[in-house]
Amino acid sequence: MKPIKAAAFTIAAKNYLASVRVLMASIRAAAPDLRRIVVLVDRPDGYFEPAKEDFEVLLSEDLGIPNSRWFHFKYTILELCTAVKPYAAQRIFERFGVERLLYFDPDICVYDDLQAIMAALEKNAIVLTPHLTAPLEDDRRPSELHILRSGAYNLGFIGLRACDTTARLLTWWQSKLYDHCLVDLPKGLFVDQRWVDLVPGLFDGVGILRDPGINVAYWNIGHRPIVRTASGYLAGGHPLSFFHFSGFDPDSPRTFSRHQNRFTLDDLGDGRELVAEYRNRLFDAGYAESKTWPFAFGAFTNGVAIPEAGRLVHHEAPELLEAVADPFSEKGYQAILKVWNGPLAGPDGRPSGVTRFAYRIHQSRADVQTAMPDVLVTPISKAARGRRLAARLSGVFRPAPNPGGDAIDGVPAEPGALDAPAGSDGAKLQLSYLARAIYESRPDLQRFFPDPCGRDGPRFLVWLLTYGARECRLSETLLAPFRSQWRTLIAEFHNPLERLWYRSVYAAAASFVRLRGGLVGIAGRTQFGQPSNAIDGRVLPRRLSVPGAPGAGRISE
Repeated sequence: MKPIKAAAFTIAAKNYLASVRVLMASIRAAAPDLRRIVVLVDRPDGYFEPAKEDFEVLLSEDLGIPNSRWFHFKYTILELCTAVKPYAAQRIFERFGVERLLYFDPDICVYDDLQAIMAALEKNAIVLTPHLTAPLEDDRRPSELHILRSGAYNLGFIGLRACDTTARLLTWWQSKLYDHCLVDLPKGLFVDQRWVDLVPGLFDGVGILRDPGINVAYWNIGHRPIVRTASGYLAGGHPLSFFHFSGFDPDSPRTFSRHQNRFTLDDLGDGRELVAEYRNRLFDAGYAESKTWPFAFGAFTNGVAIPEAGRLVHHEAPELLEAVADPFSEKGYQAILKVWNGPLAGPDGRPSGVTRFAYRIHQSRADVQTAMPDVLVTPISKAARGRRLAARLSGVFRPAPNPGGDAIDGVPAEPGALDAPAGSDGAKLQLSYLARAIYESRPDLQRFFPDPCGRDGPRFLVWLLTYGARECRLSETLLAPFRSQWRTLIAEFHNPLERLWYRSVYAAAASFVRLRGGLVGIAGRTQFGQPSNAIDGRVLPRRLSVPGAPGAGRISE
């Protein structure tokens, strides 16, 4: 039988070269018949020599993407590496004439011959892997809600067969990713993954691979424990096909993945050996050197760095697309700078004193919008503005006059008060604008204090007055209302032992912040960067533990 022409490809910037080398070497060892291709969303710029690598290199600039310079300008590095995926797949099909094409994220390592995937492509035009094949039944991150927000299928892998269905998929996918390959969870977008949620409904011949050995990662390893045998690794009792090391930091390996808090390296059993081997391969492949290499599309040609918040400038000034052929050029820099620094008018038509760039930052931060909803109002004196802001940050949220949430005179309506839920116990707390802004911007706080106006109010105030004060750099003026609330809440407890307990917890937390810098403490950061519920090794009851500064979570490609 004639061998099937097949290829595997990945997409990366050059700072991921070590990961790319490890992936490609693992494919060569496990499936030597596969052609190995790397799409470089970058330029070598003398940092490495593509001809000397053990794989073929295509530049993203050579994929035939319409208006390519603007395409490379408008996306962040994560967005860009995912936006080029359907263009890269189409070019590889056309240029190399392959019949089967597998995409792998660069932070993947292959451990078997991939025949199960090739067999699935005999019956299907497209094969996908779901993030989950079993429920998540704890309170850790990511939760099933996080998965829903990021996409049902993990696009760190996709398998394609050359056929009309795949051609239609790639054309449709390109049309979506050309302008909408964004990390914008409030709008329901997470790069290419959310779009692919539609694929099983839009196209025939879509196979869903549920094999426990395929695409094992932090989001499903709890259902697929790793076991080492004489013949290799098993995942959930099945041969490990490939492992996705999403969020793994070789410089901090014990966290396993920065995108989760469900496991540390010590929780993984034989998976610990798997991770250690992968880390060694990365360093052998030049990780320490390549991780610092600059991104070619991260700056204008004059060397000025491009801020991520400014990349979508063409939305504010679509005329730039016609006036400027190359946004990275000096002409592009001057034209874009003019738009960035251009003033916006307020609701009354008068200059607001806020530039387009400043307003884009404001619109990208829900916490900033909450704290300062009226940035486009007519300027007032510095003193008056300072008094207004201090009063707003310290004041209690009031229901908006228009509960529907519509704008009033062009200014977004204020959200209603975050009142104590019916039936909640303990002292009641009304959140100020500042407290709510902090709370709503931190998923970890929402998880640790699900009832911040009721039973979790005292614990939340302990956090605000200690770790929160340090992390958010709150001045004494802004802390004063919290201190007043603390005294009121404590006085409402009828049980003197309970009052004493809360005061002791507060005193311990405050003392620990002063002595240790405020980043570790009552349920503060552990050595893995995630919350615990200990203070100097003394475990506190979970109901009284207070989180430190855990990182924000997301599902990664």
